[in-house]
Amino acid sequence: MVATTGYKAALETNGTQISYGIEAAWGTAAGQFQAIRTVSSTLAGARTTQRPSEITSTREAAQEVTTQITAGGTINYAFSSTTFDDIVFANVLQNEWGSTLAITGSSGDITLTISSGMATLSSSTPGKFVGLINKQWIRLLGFSLGATLSDGTVANNGWWFIENRGSSPDNILSLIGPNLASAVTETPTGSAAKVRACTIKNASVCRTFFVEQKLDTALFLQYPGSYAARATLTGGLGAFTTGTVDLVAKTEQKATATSSTGAVLASPTGRVIDPVGGFVGAFWNGGVLGTCVENFAITMENTGAASEFCMGDTAAHGILTGTFTASGTMRCYFNDFTLFDNVLTETTGELSFILRDSTGYSYAFTFLDARLNGRIVIGGPGQPVSAEYTISGGPTTAGTFVIDRMAAS
Repeated sequence: MVATTGYKAALETNGTQISYGIEAAWGTAAGQFQAIRTVSSTLAGARTTQRPSEITSTREAAQEVTTQITAGGTINYAFSSTTFDDIVFANVLQNEWGSTLAITGSSGDITLTISSGMATLSSSTPGKFVGLINKQWIRLLGFSLGATLSDGTVANNGWWFIENRGSSPDNILSLIGPNLASAVTETPTGSAAKVRACTIKNASVCRTFFVEQKLDTALFLQYPGSYAARATLTGGLGAFTTGTVDLVAKTEQKATATSSTGAVLASPTGRVIDPVGGFVGAFWNGGVLGTCVENFAITMENTGAASEFCMGDTAAHGILTGTFTASGTMRCYFNDFTLFDNVLTETTGELSFILRDSTGYSYAFTFLDARLNGRIVIGGPGQPVSAEYTISGGPTTAGTFVIDRMAAS
C-alpha cells in the first residue's frame, strides 16, 4: 500500500524530540547528544518590548522596541530510571555523579554485623569500600538471612544508609536503615554479597548543557548554555511520579541539522515509576516514618540563577549560578506525635524518599538536615486525619541534598 502524502497541516508533537549534550565551554555544543522522554515543554525565546510614551498630536502610540531577549523554559516529564540523571539532577545540583560502584564479595570477605541495635558492614579485605562516602544510601544484595519482608526479600538485603564511614580503616561502615530491627549477622559465602551505589550531592561545579528541540528532519531549535534554575519531583496516590526542570539558556537559535557529533542516542525505555510498587518508602534518620505517606514533593532550586546581558547583543554573555536551596512538602496519615514532635521541638533530621522502577533500579532523595513545619488537618466526616508538612533543607558538612542511584543486581 502506498502511503498518503500531503495530509499534514502542521507538524505533530509525536515527531518532536528533546536531546542534550554536556558543554565543555559555555554555549558551545560538544559530544554526542542524548535524547530524553518528555510530557511537554515550554522552551522558547522571549522578547521584552516597550512603547515610549511620547507626546504626539496624532494620538498614535509609537511602535514598540525590543529591550531584551531571553531564552529558556520548563520541561515536564514522567520520572523513569536513568533518563534524567544528567539534564535534571546533575544540572540542578551542579555536580557530577560519582563512580558507579559494584562491590562484590570475594571468598566470603563481606560481613553484616547486627549488635545492640547497631549495624556494621565490614570486610576482611583492606580498601574494600573505597569510593563509598558518609551520608550515602547503598543497596545490599546476595544476603540470605533476616526476617522475610512483605515483598518476599530478606531483611539483610535492601537499602542501608552510611551514617559513619571512618577513613581508617577503610573497610568498616556504620549503617542505619529501615530493616535494622529485622536483620541479623551474616557473612555470605564466596562472591554472594554485593554492594551497589552511586551518589551525587549539591556542589559548585558549574555544568551547562546544549539543549536541542527537534521539530522535523531539518527543523531544529537550540538552547545553548542551558542551566537548571529549578527542578521538582512529585509523587502521590493516584498518579505516576512526575518532575519538571526550569532551564535558563544563553539564547534560542534555529538550525537545519543536529549539533550532535553523531546520531542522537535513543532515550531509555524503562517504565515510569508508579506510586504503588515504585514507592519504597519515606525514612527519618534511616528509619521508616511509621505512617502512611499520601504524597510528597521535592524542589531543588538555584535561587537567583539568571542570564547576564549586555547592551548591543541579543544573547546572554554569562549566567549567575544562584544559591542552592532544597525544600519540599509531604502529607501523611496522622496517628501519633512521633514524627510531629519534630515540628514542636524544631528537631532536624535526615529525611529520605526511596523510589524504584519495575526492574528494581532505585533512587534515594535525601535532605541531610531537614526541618519540618506542619499542621494537623481534620477534614469532613469519615475522613482520615492527616499531617501536612513543609520541608526546609539546611546545609551540613556533607552537603544539603543528596541523590543516590542503585542497580538492581
